[in-house]
Amino acid sequence: MRITLNQLHNLPVETQSGEHLGRVVDVELDADRHEVVSYYVKTKSLLPGLFEQLLIVDRRQVVSITPEKLVVEDAVSRDAERGSVVEPEPNAPAG
Repeated sequence: MRITLNQLHNLPVETQSGEHLGRVVDVELDADRHEVVSYYVKTKSLLPGLFEQLLIVDRRQVVSITPEKLVVEDAVSRDAERGSVVEPEPNAPAG
């Protein structure tokens, strides 16, 4: 299956167990190898704009991608709870 960058943008991200993590806001590409390295996910927030963080998901943590959602390993959620979520850098993608 092929999917465009436009289709990836704002794609919901869930864990294998169905927990909603957020939405894809950008991807990092390895230009030499022509492949996705990681996905940038803006985490969910009860109040939009407040307490949102950027989670970087390595491509090896992705279980599946469909036009409806990107599914990641359950460990991604546990990593986010432990503080493996990164703060956006000044030049990081904005959502």
